[in-house]
Amino acid sequence: GEASYSRGVRVGGTASEGTTWASDSAVTAKMADGSRGTLSVAVTVGIRGGSYTEAVSYDKVELSTLVPSNRPATGSVVVTVFGSDFARADYSAVGRVGFTSSENTAWVSDTALQALVSAGVAISRRVAVTVGENVNTISEAASYNVAMVST
Repeated sequence: GEASYSRGVRVGGTASEGTTWASDSAVTAKMADGSRGTLSVAVTVGIRGGSYTEAVSYDKVELSTLVPSNRPATGSVVVTVFGSDFARADYSAVGRVGFTSSENTAWVSDTALQALVSAGVAISRRVAVTVGENVNTISEAASYNVAMVST
């Protein structure tokens, strides 16, 4: 329409933080931060509504470095995973080395997570990070010291 009717925009089931009438064919909406992959958008104007599936997506988690990358074969150690798009807030990130979840994972920033990683014996392991519904891995990012027997 040509007037500013009551309107609403929902992204993936979450109401937008605010909407602005732009024209008879456009409404702008402020979307909340998130980490849920690809989402639908639903718009209502007055009593009419419509939706569009797979309309919005969040950037996928990217991994770059694990510090320290080498750990002792015994005892747990805190490591920092660096990358990008870990979200602007804590969305219960989870880290894994190989197939073992970290004992604890703490969101530090959009580019860093800290994880308490258990001891291991594998020479080289992949590291995986899950933020919301987004997951990514980096191969051969972690290694453990190998026990040596001397005579």
